[in-house]
Amino acid sequence: MTATARARQVSTRFGSSRLTRNLGRSSLALGLVAGAQAAVIGFNGNQALAGWEYNQGDAGTPLQIVNNETIAFTTGAGNRRSLWHRTPQDISQFEVDFTYRINPIPFGGSSPGVTFILQNAASGVDALAQTVYGYGFDGIAPSAGITLELATVAGHTRSGFYQNGVIASGSSVISPVNAFTLRELDVNIRYDGNVLAVTFREGDNVFGPQNYLIGSLASIVGGSTAYVGFGGGTDLVAEQYLSNFRFVPEPTAGLAFLLALPALRRWTR
Repeated sequence: MTATARARQVSTRFGSSRLTRNLGRSSLALGLVAGAQAAVIGFNGNQALAGWEYNQGDAGTPLQIVNNETIAFTTGAGNRRSLWHRTPQDISQFEVDFTYRINPIPFGGSSPGVTFILQNAASGVDALAQTVYGYGFDGIAPSAGITLELATVAGHTRSGFYQNGVIASGSSVISPVNAFTLRELDVNIRYDGNVLAVTFREGDNVFGPQNYLIGSLASIVGGSTAYVGFGGGTDLVAEQYLSNFRFVPEPTAGLAFLLALPALRRWTR
């Protein structure tokens, strides 16, 4: 439970007590100190992707804004694209949610996909994958990414954790979740400072959490903040949609305790 939630709970029981007021002040301090970067909510489609930087390395139909929350990220064959929030985010601890969908089913033999990426490449918000085959991730470094890979021959969906723009072996089939049903696939990513946990949901089907013991993410991406966004690639035709994006930096447990400590001390006097 957050400090703000605790303050509300205490307020219900004790009215405008000194503890409630002090916890409220601690919650505000926590937000100011730990929330140097505010949460990133949505793609701002109704404002023409305000706050986002879109890059396209192909001559196809550009990214399409479906509505305020949804974009058609890749729109055809030979796509090589990226989309970054322009404000670097605190990656000490965080939670990410987004929804992924394809329509129609890609051609057999193709290998399209997207990657959720944290990066500090020298090119910044202009970073773009080198080829159409690397799920929009290859060549972007330093970085870390979680892929959604469409294995069209087998007809299943895979995912893996990769570093520094290199797509290696190690992805897993996320069955029973499968984007080939054409239903929405919800992705949740949580990082607690040591473990990156990824969960996929598609209808009643769930895969995960898939836990990656990665240690310090800052040491991988070259800093405690990073650009947050997506890369996407298609060789043959694949329309890939992203929606309901949310990135929320979370304060560490130690910082939350230290900020709440003065209020607790005053209450016990």
